Amino acid sequence: MSSESLSDTGRAVFRRLLEERMERALPALLAGRPRIDGILRSELETPGSDQRGGVNLIVRPPAGVLEGASLIQSRLQALEPAQYYYPADDIHLTLVEICHSRPLSEARLLAGRLAAAMGDLLAEASPFWLGQPLVGFDEGGVALNFMSLDDALQSTRRSIINRFEQLGVDARPRYPAQSAHITLMRYTNPLRSHPADWVRHLQNLSLGSSHRWRADTVWMTHGATWYGMRSRVSIEGPFQLPRRGHVPAGRAAYLKRVVRRRP
Repeated sequence: MSSESLSDTGRAVFRRLLEERMERALPALLAGRPRIDGILRSELETPGSDQRGGVNLIVRPPAGVLEGASLIQSRLQALEPAQYYYPADDIHLTLVEICHSRPLSEARLLAGRLAAAMGDLLAEASPFWLGQPLVGFDEGGVALNFMSLDDALQSTRRSIINRFEQLGVDARPRYPAQSAHITLMRYTNPLRSHPADWVRHLQNLSLGSSHRWRADTVWMTHGATWYGMRSRVSIEGPFQLPRRGHVPAGRAAYLKRVVRRRP
């Protein structure tokens, strides 16, 4: 489905929700009080200190989107070089957060169980289109937000969550998965720039609307997944999102790896 077929209502709701989030962040940012992520700061100073285990299903953006993300990051770094900017290899879109803040051993066991059932989990999923990127921000950081160009994103999320329930898996995300965004920056230090200048800079950031992409491949990450650091997560996949009713090819590849690992 192309962006031209989107309803005006869909565009308006997408923009309104994003604008409301940014407006709520303005008082803190204008006062020079961003929400500094102390856990991330500690992790950067002492790698391995973040022990919050999680399991997620994620999507990796294509090269064109990563180039656009890098452009936005460079503009942010021009004023705030001391903040944390996601490396390109770590940038991801969370399709479904399965759990967070669990012991790492518990996350690892859950991931093994889910990986073996990935064919069933994705059986009713389907590829989805994203586009119309908008830069958004809150007190904690900056993200690139994408509009869902069809109904497949939310239907895929619903189908996966329903499958969790059938498997007896109690998925406990931090918040309902409604948005489609990739985080670009988090605050790890006080602002160096003047707050008003920084807010004005954030409000003027934009990316061309030509960045449209089809998400048809997912990965499962587990470990200390909060920031998507490849150095701290284990990755299973890729798993292809099938046409509904088809078992993804990724499951066969995973099962082959399991067989090879057996003594």
